[in-house]
Amino acid sequence: MKFWDQLSVVGIYQGTSPFLRRSIQLSNRISFVLFALTLLLIILLVFLEGFNIGIQRICFSLLFYALTPLLNYFRYYRVSRFSISVIVPIYTIGLVAAGNSGITPLIYSASYFPPRIITMATCIIPLFVFDTYKEKKIMLGALAVCMLTSVGYDLVLHLIGKNVDFYSKMDVFIYYNFIFFIEFATLVVCAFMLKRAVDKTDNENHKLLNEKESTNEAIRKQNNHLLELNQEIETQHKEMISQAEELRSNQEKIEEANTIIQHQRNELERHNEQLEVLVKEKSKDLVLTNEELIKYNSELRQFSYTVSHNLRGPVARLLGLSNLLTLDDQALTEDQRNILRLLKNSSEELDIVIKDLNKIIDIRNDIYRIKEKVTFLTEYEKIKKSLEGIMDDQVNFTIDFHAAPFVYTIRPLLNSILYNLISNAIKYRSNQRKLEISLKTSIVLDKVVLIISDNGLGMNLEQFGNNIFGMYKRFHTHTDGKGLGLYLVKSQMETLGGKVSVTSALNQGTTFTLEFNIQKDIEGQICFENEYGTIYYNARINLVGLVWKINVNSEQYRTLFSKCLEILRIYKTQLWLSDMRRQGIPSQQDQAWMVENILNEAVQNGLVRIAGIYEPPQHNEEYRSKITAAAKKMEVEVQFFIAKKEAEDWLEAYTQSIQTN
Repeated sequence: MKFWDQLSVVGIYQGTSPFLRRSIQLSNRISFVLFALTLLLIILLVFLEGFNIGIQRICFSLLFYALTPLLNYFRYYRVSRFSISVIVPIYTIGLVAAGNSGITPLIYSASYFPPRIITMATCIIPLFVFDTYKEKKIMLGALAVCMLTSVGYDLVLHLIGKNVDFYSKMDVFIYYNFIFFIEFATLVVCAFMLKRAVDKTDNENHKLLNEKESTNEAIRKQNNHLLELNQEIETQHKEMISQAEELRSNQEKIEEANTIIQHQRNELERHNEQLEVLVKEKSKDLVLTNEELIKYNSELRQFSYTVSHNLRGPVARLLGLSNLLTLDDQALTEDQRNILRLLKNSSEELDIVIKDLNKIIDIRNDIYRIKEKVTFLTEYEKIKKSLEGIMDDQVNFTIDFHAAPFVYTIRPLLNSILYNLISNAIKYRSNQRKLEISLKTSIVLDKVVLIISDNGLGMNLEQFGNNIFGMYKRFHTHTDGKGLGLYLVKSQMETLGGKVSVTSALNQGTTFTLEFNIQKDIEGQICFENEYGTIYYNARINLVGLVWKINVNSEQYRTLFSKCLEILRIYKTQLWLSDMRRQGIPSQQDQAWMVENILNEAVQNGLVRIAGIYEPPQHNEEYRSKITAAAKKMEVEVQFFIAKKEAEDWLEAYTQSIQTN
């Protein structure tokens, strides 16, 4: 192997870093090893089968191995390393593809696995010859080629017109290809982790070496300066007789300069010590502050949770009392009935607010991170109704949601944002003119933009612009407020992945611009997943999907259905898709429980259409019939399909019919 290194000594060692030199040496040595092993293989095959056309083709690979050090010699470093990384898998699959499938089957157990194992064994070469930090793209490119020829072995052969005869069944095909994928991933990941650790250590050592070289360079400069001073002293010494007084003066200056330098050095050391102490103190303060912040955040979350849940009881009692009074209101006057109606409406609105607050508090749960299809007009009408108590005939709304009528987002957060901005516009109106509030949507690039503007008092952004979204910041004092509204708007927009901006002029009005990202992955949002099932939500058509993974027992059956009902209840889902192909046949008790409890409550929460997917060999006709009969009594449409695509099309047809009407 020394011969291969010496062959490229000019191309490698001049003007290259130690890390690159090592990579080049590795590529040369790997090419030598492959050359030697291939040569041994050729000798063995010639001894066993003679010098046939297949062995002649293998001989050409020796030229490719010899090409690597030659490329390094001419300083084509990346080309050489990339070629040694991919030549074995590409050449191997090329040899298989060049085989004569007309005489014997191209692929069978004896000839299928060895080429694929060879390609698998060489897939770690890119990790050895490339820097995992600085050469990621070319390394990933080489790995992609290796993966294509190893994991995608059958696909490549199929694309070039070669049929794989080794598989007799599709499940065997999937099984072997999945096994090769797992082996490829395991081998590459393990090698990557090892190489990554080595590269990290090398980079740290290189950094230390650079720092050491910088220090040595400074010392060399200082030594050169001292040498110059010494030469000057020697020159002055030679002129001692004629310039004795001048020499003594210069010596005193040098001593004085040395004294100053020493003094400054001592001062610098003292300042460094003080700086270290200060850094330690600040670090300690920062740790304490962080701990306090975590503590306060936890306490605040617990407080919010306690308040929101403790309010549910009184509100529920208030709703109950208002309902009782409504049952017998004949003895009440018309004004008392109006007051009772307003009291009931306010109680219901407060109950909705508390429920939404609970959703915001529970936003950390995956189920509440699901994006819904939220219509701006619906949320606007809810907010307008809740603000009836502070509005009069001097408030006029102009809305235009045609350009973007809806957005996929978290409903309680959007409702809170709109409520804060609209209520602020009403609170900080001008008494000199009728209040005009405008809400308009548009689509700009990949954003849904909502613009809310008013002609109210406005704000001086030159004075307050940096604090406009600060906590407890108020800019008008003639009305009640805590200064939290705009802070919450900004925080909630950031939670949604969007942003908010404001323009305003004093005594002219204010305009808020809300930018929402257009969500793309809304059809398969995972709400819940475990080893026996997956529940997902399709926001585009308001559908909940349930996919069973195994033949479940009673506890698993009821757990997954209960979780599915919870999601149906939260999002008022109209469509339900259940993939029962791996569910098995539930017991009679579980079937009755599902129909009486889950199905009944799902219908009460708005479910109108159910699609089931099954396989005829399951023989669960009785189960399907029971669901169909129960759904018919509840006036819910149910159909069962063998193909998932047909079931999805049937459910989506309902959504399209609703939109058309």
